[in-house]
Amino acid sequence: MRSPTLVSPIFTIPKSLAETRLIHDLRSLNAVSSENRTFRLHGIKRALATIRPGDWLTRLDLTKGYYQVGVRPADRTLLGFIVDGRPYAFRVLPFGWKAAPFHFQRIMLEAGAVVARRFPGVNITIYLDDWLFSGRKEILTEAMPKIIRLLTDMGLVINIQKSQLIPTQSTTFLGFVIDSLREGLKLDESKRLKYLSRVIEALASGLTEHSAARLLGNLSFASLIWPDGVAQLRPLQRAAQSLKHKYRTRIHGDARDALIAWKTRLERPSPTRSTRELLHLWGMSQQLEVTVMTDASLSGLGGIIRVPGRSPIHFAEPAPQGEHITLLEFRAINAALERVMQNHQAGSFELTVYCDSRAAVAWLNRQGSTKAPPVVDEILRELLPRLSERRISVRAVHSAGHLNVLADSLSRNDRELTSVERIIGRTIEAWGPLEKDAWPLELFGAKALMTPAEMLDRTWSDGRWFAAIPFGMLTHVYAKVSRLVSKTPLTDPRKCRLAIILLVSDARSPTAMSLRHLTQHRLYFRIHSNNGVDFSEITPLQADKTFRLVALFIPLQSLKERSEVQC
Repeated sequence: MRSPTLVSPIFTIPKSLAETRLIHDLRSLNAVSSENRTFRLHGIKRALATIRPGDWLTRLDLTKGYYQVGVRPADRTLLGFIVDGRPYAFRVLPFGWKAAPFHFQRIMLEAGAVVARRFPGVNITIYLDDWLFSGRKEILTEAMPKIIRLLTDMGLVINIQKSQLIPTQSTTFLGFVIDSLREGLKLDESKRLKYLSRVIEALASGLTEHSAARLLGNLSFASLIWPDGVAQLRPLQRAAQSLKHKYRTRIHGDARDALIAWKTRLERPSPTRSTRELLHLWGMSQQLEVTVMTDASLSGLGGIIRVPGRSPIHFAEPAPQGEHITLLEFRAINAALERVMQNHQAGSFELTVYCDSRAAVAWLNRQGSTKAPPVVDEILRELLPRLSERRISVRAVHSAGHLNVLADSLSRNDRELTSVERIIGRTIEAWGPLEKDAWPLELFGAKALMTPAEMLDRTWSDGRWFAAIPFGMLTHVYAKVSRLVSKTPLTDPRKCRLAIILLVSDARSPTAMSLRHLTQHRLYFRIHSNNGVDFSEITPLQADKTFRLVALFIPLQSLKERSEVQC
């Protein structure tokens, strides 16, 4: 051919079964290419989500997948290489171009859509050149010859030797053995032996930056089978950050201990991990059995454990002193999981943890982090195997703080924690007993003496009034209070007839609420010496209809020397 526009190096890398793969080093093309594609491959998650218990499985492998896609002649000059002084160019999609996986997967999905329309009883998972089929045995037996013929007519070449054409309930896909009868997943034996040899080599000779990245990739892949697999990688990940590219460095300390732990587990046949557990961890399970809500403050840890058909378990305990609040949030999760294991010995259920700390949620779901305190790794390495032994799968979900009020309250000590009842009690103690209850809270089991309209119409005489004011009535109450205050000389605010103290209660569960929650949203009125009652502290947050405002009306003569009242 004529000289190509762009010439790039070409070389081979070893594959399995004593084969080699030709690699075209297209970094120079990638640097100037505008093809920056992001997409999602349908891998093992999709496969497990589509396989039903007891399904039968078949598998197809395409021969030299990328090479089945042609490149138009005008673009081939960008794919040049030289061998023995002679110029050549790829006529097919090469390994090495950054957009090749995107285009190849897109073509495979188009072909898969045709197959799915022709054979509606067959579920298909496509990962580049690996195709997995699942369904009933008789349907697959009849469909596979027709599927092969259809794909061949499309121009695809199938590697029959590497394919599984006879339906089975256990097959290898993407380096894992999927067992639909046992609903389990385990590491393929060839992968286990390859990873074991690399761990042994690392222990004996050390690692370079490149070999560490390759080993971490291998072990991260294998960690799917072990509940604490990723947690066992964290020390090695930290050590790899200090490695230099060309220099081999021996591994010591926690990183070496982690490698030894991986060597021990890889020396034994791969365990089988429940696909149901994995789907729950990925948020793909439709069943929710046990829920946990946790929270932490600088003074305590708290949480609630809810099991269908049983009474909720509440816990509150002191927090370790001097630790960061994010670590305390994680300790609250750990405390809840410890109680789950203590109180539910039967095990074998799915558990979802709701927490308002995104970092703590990520630490649990990702089994730690290289940026997390080392104690997090220690907790996870001890906790995760015990959960696995009891067949408890755990997934954490971030939940906004205002949805986690009860756990928040449980995490606070008596000095910090308050409640509607306690605030009212303290107010009565300071200003005397309440004389009239206009709109009573359901919390006290009382019935309303009058409707909101009647409450506004009647004359408010001197006395101590207590009322639960619906949000929609706040403006009207403010107007009436303002009129009452305006009739009173303001030369001395302590002689005003009325004062207002706002409290907050959750209309669904008017129980404990922390003082921090009250004050940080400024849900209170202030009394100023020059203009009576000032409502400027109310914020739009109160527009949430799930909250009610609770007002106390008391004579200001009782305030003595106080010039400001707030909760």
